[in-house]
Amino acid sequence: MRHLLVIVLLLALLGAACGDDDTTGATSDTQTPSPSTALSDDGAADTGDPSDGTGTADDDELPPPTAVDGVEQLVPQVVSRRAHDTTAFTQGLEFVGDRLFESTGIHGES
Repeated sequence: MRHLLVIVLLLALLGAACGDDDTTGATSDTQTPSPSTALSDDGAADTGDPSDGTGTADDDELPPPTAVDGVEQLVPQVVSRRAHDTTAFTQGLEFVGDRLFESTGIHGES
């Protein structure tokens, strides 16, 4: 009989331990950050005229980067803009000398 009582107590403790992780009822105060640039319906950054790929974003509108916990924040610098098929899936970018090549995969199969 004593063994049965021990088994029942162990099962009750195991059952209680397997319950919901959030038993405190506390809610999170974390807020979702808002993006610094507007997004289009497909989730891509809306930087201007999507038809020519050049965009018209004003770099001065973005807030300055800040370091977080000693991690350096890198800021890319746009040196030129090129027309780009926004429906293409970019599979790779490669620099050869001072030229940038974009790969969209095997023609007609990607």
